[in-house]
Amino acid sequence: MTRIAVTGIGVRSCVGHNLHETWEAVSNGTPGFRQEMLGRGGEIGPIGRIDQYTDVFCPQKAPESLIDPVVRLALAATSDAMNEAGLNPITIDPTRIGCVMGTGAGSEHSHDSASRLFHGEGRTRSHPLTVPRIMISSLPSLISIEFGFKGPVFAISSACASGAQAIEQAALILKAGVADIVIAGGSEACLTEACVTAWRSMHILARDACRPFSLGRTGLVLADGAASLVLETFEHAQARGAPILAEIAGIGSAADAGSITSPDVDGMNRAMRLAIANSGLLPEHIDTVNAHGTGTELNDRTESAALMQVFGGRLAEVPVSATKSVTGHALGAAPAIELAISIMTMRFQFVPPTASFLDTDPLCPVDCVPKQGRQMKVLHVLSNSFAFGGLNTSIVVRHANAC
Repeated sequence: MTRIAVTGIGVRSCVGHNLHETWEAVSNGTPGFRQEMLGRGGEIGPIGRIDQYTDVFCPQKAPESLIDPVVRLALAATSDAMNEAGLNPITIDPTRIGCVMGTGAGSEHSHDSASRLFHGEGRTRSHPLTVPRIMISSLPSLISIEFGFKGPVFAISSACASGAQAIEQAALILKAGVADIVIAGGSEACLTEACVTAWRSMHILARDACRPFSLGRTGLVLADGAASLVLETFEHAQARGAPILAEIAGIGSAADAGSITSPDVDGMNRAMRLAIANSGLLPEHIDTVNAHGTGTELNDRTESAALMQVFGGRLAEVPVSATKSVTGHALGAAPAIELAISIMTMRFQFVPPTASFLDTDPLCPVDCVPKQGRQMKVLHVLSNSFAFGGLNTSIVVRHANAC
């Protein structure tokens, strides 16, 4: 069977300008939130904003006039990932390099700006590049243009599972033999006043901090972020002498076919079981879980119940850390950021903590590694991503030395 290697990782988050800064904050349990008005007329609360989008990445080929912040973050993460992978498209057939990127909201800043001009100022004409700037597919398209990828290139938009499903599709492309390398991940930059106001109206934004699985939690913290992973077949990676950081061992996706907003235990359970089975492992082989762990009452309790179904009596022995407590919820980018963190967990043999924890919720019977991380042997990590619409994806990654 075709095996999928991760040979490069790039991250931009509210706690770090790169993967290593992000990992340092996550491993120390140091959130990167600031207090600001949560949308128009809202109360003050935490948000994970990345400042100075324009300083993140300077494109050489992609037209500057088309680049929304969501694209700029992804370009920066992709550049980092390619550098780590030692990937130079000039020396590799560009028709064998693809790109699949996930995003929940897409070019929200550009969409917001166009709407303000039309509805707020009564303009009768829009900028002629408005449509290509705001279309969801501009994200992978502009990455393709900047770096010269000519293989399969497309976008995935599955809310908070977008980045995970992008990685899933990239793996399938590689297994099908359609490409040798696929850049995959997710990006999100949607913290406009209108978007945050819409989220606040759902009454699920945290008032003070993101406290997954903890009593006293008040909701999630919205955040910017992006992560790109270079995926390639083992055969191709080994032939070019690329560093193998980890293996995408198994992926499972399952839909609830129920509520558009309320999570379902069965869908989560099936996604996790499918990922573990796809990896050729058993639940007892999973060393730790990077939980979806948003910090909302319903999500945390439902995920806890699903984990109990998967791991049974062994659940108490499986650390279940929720790193959104530090990075915030970057929506479609969150799965890719958390998969990067899962790989760093294996690299450093250190399970990061769930920050800002107060007290145990009896309805969340998981060992969420409260406040302080844990040094331990980690060969396999299960990373969960569960989205609005009942779209669930779980990914198992394997340590490079165990490949």
